[in-house]
Amino acid sequence: MQAVNVNLLAIIFIPLREQFGLTYAQFGTLVFVNFITQLLVSIVFSKVIDKIGMKPFIMPALFVCMGGLVLFALTPLLFAANVYMGFMLSIFIYAGGGGLMELCLSPIVDAIPSDAIDSSKALSFLHSFYAWGQAGVVLVTTGLLYFGLPWRAIVIMWIVVPALDAVMFARAPIAERATGDKAMPIRSLFGMRIFVLALVAIACGGAAETVIAQYASSFLERGLGLSKMTGDILGLCGFAIFLGIGRLLYGILGDRMNIHNVLIGGSVLALAAYFVIVFTPVGTPAPSVAAIALCGLFVSLMWPGTLAIASKGLPLAGVSMFALLAASGSFGCSIGPWVGGVVTDFSMRFLPQGIALSAEQFGLRAGLMAGAVFPLASLVTQFALKKSAAAVAAMQLLVNKFEGE
Repeated sequence: MQAVNVNLLAIIFIPLREQFGLTYAQFGTLVFVNFITQLLVSIVFSKVIDKIGMKPFIMPALFVCMGGLVLFALTPLLFAANVYMGFMLSIFIYAGGGGLMELCLSPIVDAIPSDAIDSSKALSFLHSFYAWGQAGVVLVTTGLLYFGLPWRAIVIMWIVVPALDAVMFARAPIAERATGDKAMPIRSLFGMRIFVLALVAIACGGAAETVIAQYASSFLERGLGLSKMTGDILGLCGFAIFLGIGRLLYGILGDRMNIHNVLIGGSVLALAAYFVIVFTPVGTPAPSVAAIALCGLFVSLMWPGTLAIASKGLPLAGVSMFALLAASGSFGCSIGPWVGGVVTDFSMRFLPQGIALSAEQFGLRAGLMAGAVFPLASLVTQFALKKSAAAVAAMQLLVNKFEGE
């Protein structure tokens, strides 16, 4: 469901742009609204969920998503005078449902009894299914567009996903994390350096991932001249598959990996992938397509890996920790595409002379180049997070030693 919420707009954006004249800045703003809404929902509902638990919220979240998708499909009819505002309202609604899901799902999985499953592996498995969902959304939506199905019918079709989710969650047993007086207060969390660094790291990771996920389709079609079918399947779907592979591998082999070194290495490689994408010539798209796909692997653990580090370092934190981390990730996901869209539209007006690119091709490259700041910031933050986590682990060893004596 989150894959539908986050990626559907990116895939159908070119048809929307051609039909309604939307700009890249407007696209970036719609993505911003999506993630900033999820951020606000995470903050507003975190304390309530900490007190009464997650089960009362997961089902309503799915029905809110269904309502938002219906409204999006009906926007040209209901908001004929201002279609853009209709799209914005629709996204605000289904993003609200997505924010509740983002708030509930990680702590639901993390609360599964430890004798049943390792929580860090479980979190990675959970987040890998977003990637498989993204691949499915790309393949199905692109295929249906190719065969001429109207975008409104495609949006309505995706309502089946939250409907099936609601059926499955209706009878699912849900364990709860520490709530109420047992959980670490929010003000105490902000006094922990490891938590503050995790907030920054997950924001950078979310931005690094979402810039590629949101602009790959448009870049490959308009920036490199590939057909929509070819670009979406090889680039965007490849990105999703490698994103899932990275999270799945950590779910299987996580206890053999140093997650800090993996995140630092992923940040370096993601930064390199951004440069390859931007500087690939128009006539030779293969390096850019490969870089987009592999970037999914490089950024795959920036969100779940940072969650696992925070969960391990702060075992007494309640749902509020996951809510704030989700909010920070959503903030990064909103800022990244918004920056990319603004820079793209701005750069299209200042095409340098002597460059063998159209204004749109140059602008899209400039927008992605601006997005490269996020894997760079992730690299710096992950180094600091590694040191902080080591200090917390050393302190815990001392505490355990004194308690044993």
